[in-house]
Parts: sequence; structure tokens; C-alpha cells
Amino acid sequence: MDELLLSRRAAELRKIIIRILLTSLAIGAVGGAAAILLGRGDFIWRVVGTAVLTTGAMLLMWPLSVLLGKELWRDSAMLGLVVIVLEYLVILSMIWEWVRHLTGWGWRAEEVVGMTGAGLILPSLAAMGFLVARQKPLSRWAGRFGLTLSGIVLAIFLTAAWGAYPWDNKLWETGFTLGGYGLLIAALLVGVGVERGRHWRWLGILGAAAGCAMWIGHVWTRTGDAAELFTGVTCMAIVLAHANLVIRAPLPVGGKWLIPATILAMLAAALAVEAATFTRATYQMAETFGRCAGAAGIIAACGTLAIGVLIRFAPKIIVADDHVVLREARLLCPVCGKRNRLLVGQMTPCSGCGAKLTVQVQEPRCPQCGYLMVGLAGRACPECGHAGQIASA
Repeated sequence: MDELLLSRRAAELRKIIIRILLTSLAIGAVGGAAAILLGRGDFIWRVVGTAVLTTGAMLLMWPLSVLLGKELWRDSAMLGLVVIVLEYLVILSMIWEWVRHLTGWGWRAEEVVGMTGAGLILPSLAAMGFLVARQKPLSRWAGRFGLTLSGIVLAIFLTAAWGAYPWDNKLWETGFTLGGYGLLIAALLVGVGVERGRHWRWLGILGAAAGCAMWIGHVWTRTGDAAELFTGVTCMAIVLAHANLVIRAPLPVGGKWLIPATILAMLAAALAVEAATFTRATYQMAETFGRCAGAAGIIAACGTLAIGVLIRFAPKIIVADDHVVLREARLLCPVCGKRNRLLVGQMTPCSGCGAKLTVQVQEPRCPQCGYLMVGLAGRACPECGHAGQIASA
């Protein structure tokens, strides 16, 4: 489908969302005031609840309608809109007690419907992220695995919600276990099929699979006393998954030291956790190792957040091997004035009007010796001393 047509439809959807949002706010205001003034009326309060629910749904739909106009996010946004509609219907049925009256199950119906809505949330959010990941070469296999995993976890959650008693609690635990360890495996799959080397990632995948199997076995049998082995393989998977993501962070030259420092802090935290597990019979030693694990974990968490901040807010210019790499630029559309985030060298449709925009960047270099002059405008070339106008290459 044409990009311009999709952008226009997304804009039309936003107009509809605005109208519904304003209408629901008006109904909520009138109904809420009437319920308070009259002091009674269960029907009125249900109308107010419906209006508040509609308002919340429209507020969640608004950013997704914006993402519909972007090719990378389109599938994820469509899934998000479907999930919001399903959750809206689930909560609406609880407000008006439709299922309880239609099925005759009593309050059990409310519980089933509520647990169904709860079971939809996490797998759907994960699937939205994996839909984006599978479109990028670096994370294609991670996205495919994650989508399959999200479907399996969703099926387990829905089975637990719809009356698998007395195994429902075990099913919930199994679903959460698969989801948690599955995220580790997905993180370790980033780069598969594109990068050579890094064979240690498969050791992490093996550790995550082993930890997942051990914990699910414990959930269903409540047996097993291999705490040291379980902690070891789980910590190994966490450290390697973290390293596989952090090591590829495109940081400026002055911030690259954060990568090895953060990985080492995570490794120290994992080793301290394992040591605390081995010495758990001795309270004092276990407590000491636990404190060390907490301290190293805080350092690793702060370092990871710092890397994320640098990636998100630092200038998108990286200098390496005597050339400049500009990944993206933010410009105002000359047609509609909408602010856009554009990838350099790629045609990107405007998120406001759909106009196709392209950004090309030339490197500033010294005309005398060719030295790269990024950030040195108005200054003499530090290589040859030339003070003339900077040339573009």
C-alpha cells in the first residue's frame, strides 16, 4: 500500500480518536456530576466508568496511530490497537457484568474475564517489540524467536485463565518462567546471521535453556536441590545476554569505557550471587557476598542506564577511522512543518503529511590536507594549520 495513503489514513484515525476522546470526557463529566448530585444510581456510575475507560483507551491509541504512518512500527502499532480494543471489551464486560449474566457462572465469570485480560498484556507488549525487531537484519532471528515465544506464553496464560484448576497456578508460573528466560535467549540471538564470531552467545543460550528447564521442573514437581547449578547457569545467561547487547552500543569516543566497565560490574554481581549461594549455610559469609552482589548490581544498572542515555541523547555523530558516520537527523518537513527523525541516506515519509524526505550529509574536511574537521568550524586545521574555508567531501 502507498506510504502517502497509509499516512493519510493514520491521520484520519487520529481525528476519530480525538472526537471519541472529547465525547467520552463530556459523558464522564455529565454522568459523574449527576451521580454525585443524585447520590444514587448504579447505572449512572457504570456510564461514568465506561466514559473513563473510553478516555484511557483513546489516550493509548493516540501514539499508536502516529506509529501507523511509519513502516518500521506499522505491524507493531496495528497489534497494539487490536490489543487495546480487546482489553477495552474485557473491562467493559466487567463494568456492565455481561459475562456473569449471560453464562450464569456468577463471580467466577468476572474472575475468568479479568484473568484473560491480564494474560493478554505482557505477551502482547513483548510481541509488539519483537515485530519491530524482526524487521532489522541484526535482530531478525531474535524477533522471530520472540514472536513464537510470545504466542506460546499467551496460550499458556489463556489456558490458566480459563479454568485449568488445580494446575492454573503452575501454568501461570510456567508462562512467566518461559517468558523471562525467553527474553534472555532473544537478547543472545541479536546479531545471529549477520555477525561472525561471538560463539560464546551459544553458551549463554544453553545456560538460559537449562535454567528454564530446571525451574519449570521445580514448579511442577516441587523437588530438586541444585541451587548452585541453577544460580550458576542463570547468572551466566544474564551476563552474556547483557554483554551481547551492551557491547554493540554506538557510543562516542569519550564514553566507550562505559561498555567494559558495565560488563565487568555485571560479571562481578553474578559471581557474588553465585558465591552467596555456595555459602548460604554460613550466614555471615552469605550476607557479605550478598552485599557485594547488590553493590555491583547497582553499578551495572547505572552503567547500563548511562549507555542508554548516551545512545538516545548524545549527538548522532560518531567519528571512526578518519571518517564521520551520521546515523540520523531531525528536521522540519518543508511541506507541513512536522518535526521528523530521518535516517541519513534513506528516503523516509513525513509522519505528518507523507511527503518523502531524504537527507544527505557531507564531511567537513580541510581543503589543504583533507583532515576531518568535525566540531572544528571556524578554527585552523590542527594537522596543517590551514585557516581557510572548510571543504566538503
